[in-house]
Formats: sequence, structure tokens, C-alpha cells
Amino acid sequence: MAVAPGLGGRGGTLGGTGWGGLLGISRWKTPHDIWLRAKGLDHETPQNEAMKDCIRLESIVSDLAQVALGGSVVPPTVETLRWPSPFQNFTASIDRMMYLDGALQGPIELKTMSAKGSWPEGGPEEYLLQLQSYLWCTHLHQSVEGKECDWGALVGLQAPREVLRMIRTTEDAQRALEHKAATLHVEVVKRDPFFMTQTVPYALRWWRTHVVGNEPPPVDNTTSCTRALQAHYSKRGGEVEATPDIVSVAAERESVRLQISGLEKHKTELDNRLRELMGEAQTAWSDSIRVSITPVAGPFRFDQTSFKEEHPLIWQRFQRQGRSFDRISVKLKDKS
Repeated sequence: MAVAPGLGGRGGTLGGTGWGGLLGISRWKTPHDIWLRAKGLDHETPQNEAMKDCIRLESIVSDLAQVALGGSVVPPTVETLRWPSPFQNFTASIDRMMYLDGALQGPIELKTMSAKGSWPEGGPEEYLLQLQSYLWCTHLHQSVEGKECDWGALVGLQAPREVLRMIRTTEDAQRALEHKAATLHVEVVKRDPFFMTQTVPYALRWWRTHVVGNEPPPVDNTTSCTRALQAHYSKRGGEVEATPDIVSVAAERESVRLQISGLEKHKTELDNRLRELMGEAQTAWSDSIRVSITPVAGPFRFDQTSFKEEHPLIWQRFQRQGRSFDRISVKLKDKS
């Protein structure tokens, strides 16, 4: 499958999965994650089990979609498609395209979700936003030829994780659906004008300010923000005079650190009081509370010191350096 010219994947652009993070409605991504990716500063994320299931089951969900929707469902001819001018910084990696009687109907987004996930009526907002981006990308390309695209579908297979792992063929999935062990969600949508009149202009302004302007998104309390700022200011050195803002934030930070330390000590003391008050009992309960103290066996740990001494060459071969980080320290001067 081809990749759009000039694209080695989706890095450096805003892809379909990035819209939810950009607008702050994603459970997995924040605007800082989108900025890191756009700037080429992000690290490759290892695939978790959910991601592996989604990739493995994509063709099976595609088969189910074809049966449910009644058209011809096929992979797109271009794996990663760049939006036409003036939106070249946006890309679309569409899962499938649907055709009816040889005519393009529109894009299909395929999803796999465990039973623990939530699929609200109409579909998850983040997935619908992703589909809208694909719908509009397809429509804009179609409009060049005097055509349009006003149809898209979101299809998701949802089941307990153990059921998903047992599904190996389309027939397996169909049996799971027949026995109510899985659910197939099918959401058909049309182009939303709000996406083009409001969402796209916001994304363009955001891109100009933060990507072209090389300015990280506003500071927040996420680890993604930490990584973005560490990457942006990666060559620290020298000194500056502490401005009033630096003094204020640093003093507040030190105050919070001391409060946390005090609260942790207080919690430890309360834990010990409970141990004493409950004696040998494992559980204490009343109409308003239940308290339990459960013995937990210590985890097995790999003895790196002994292994290094006995197998120094093997130990050195498998050493991997962790991700770099920065350490903040604050020292308040005594003004007395």
C-alpha cells in the first residue's frame, strides 16, 4: 500500500487519531502529545495488548463491516493521505473505503474495544472526531473531480478481552456475536459542517502557534507536558536572575512539597494506629466503613548484582539506558 509523497508515516502532521488529543477529549493523548509528534520529538510507543488486538482483528472487523453495511469494503489505495491545500499539515490513514455499485460511498473506521470500555449511543466522541477528519479529507479530494462524499461509518467489535484473544477468524467473530459474547457497533454518520467551520480553523491556528511558532502548548499537570518541556529545553546551562514569577512558583512548589511530605508521614502514622487498634484481625467493619489489612507476599526480584558478577558480558549486552529526565530542586534562602 502506498504512502502519500513526502510522508514517512504520520509524524510531522496531524493525523486522524490526533484530533481528540488536540481538542482535549482523548483518554490517551493530550495537546502536548500531538505537539511532540508534530515536532518529531516523541518516542515510539510500545504496542500494548489492546493495540495488538486491534491490529490483529482489523481484517476480521472489516469482514463484519462489509456484511453489516452491505457494500464492498476494501483497503484504500493510499495508506496515509495528505489533505489537499491549504490543509497539507493534516493527514488521514483510513482503515477501509466502501463502494456501492462501483461508486465510492465513503471511509470506514474500524475499532476493537474490550468489554470494560464504554461505547455510548452514537459512538465514542473521539472516534467520531477521527472519522469526521477522514470524511472531510475524502470529500475535499472528491470535490476536485466535481464529486462529494457525505457518508462515513464507524464499526467497532466489543467483547471481553479473553473473547477477543480467542477470535482468530471471521467465523469465530460471527459465532461470538451469535452467542452474545461480543457486540458489533455500527455508526453511520454524515459530514458535520461544524468540523470544517470551527474545528479545522482552530487546528490551523494551533498549528501556526505551537508547531510553526515552536511554542509548546500551555502548561498543565500531565506527564506529556513534562516531556514536551524537557524536549523543548533540552540544552540547559547557564544562569538567569529569578524573576518574580520564578520566585512565586518556586516558593509555592516548595510549600506543596513540604505539605506532601507531612501528609505522607501523617498517613503512615494513621496506618500504624490501625494496625495497633485492629490487633490480629484482618477486617473491621461497621455500618459506615470497612477496613482490611491484607498480608502481601514480597515480589520476586531479579538479582542484578549477583548476575553481573557471574555473567558480566551478558549483563552488559542487555543494558538499556532509560529515558532522560530532569530534576528540580528549590532552596529557600533564610532572610533573617
